[in-house]
Amino acid sequence: MPSSFSERINELMSEEHYSKHALAEKTGYHYSTIVQYCAGTRSPSGARMEELAELFDCDVDYLMGRSDVRRVQDLEKVIDERISSKDIEILTALKKADPRVRSAIMILLGLKAAR
Repeated sequence: MPSSFSERINELMSEEHYSKHALAEKTGYHYSTIVQYCAGTRSPSGARMEELAELFDCDVDYLMGRSDVRRVQDLEKVIDERISSKDIEILTALKKADPRVRSAIMILLGLKAAR
């Protein structure tokens, strides 16, 4: 998984078959700005990040390399792939459990420090 904006922008440009010149023309940004984005020596402002995310049809978190989920709409698919119906059943039971029981389970799972 790409872990930075520069890696992600290069990946997306490759997928869309955009050269640096083509992306500069498409966005209206200077060619040197695109070169810097691709090299990781410069990051776009919030507004430009939004524009690029829209252009590449992805979420800003994906573009920044902070998420593997390309679009929020894809999250349901990711959840379906990673969380089984048994997992959901366990989480539902945990949510409905008495607070003391829930606290004890969380401690046993190492998710909450014992007091």
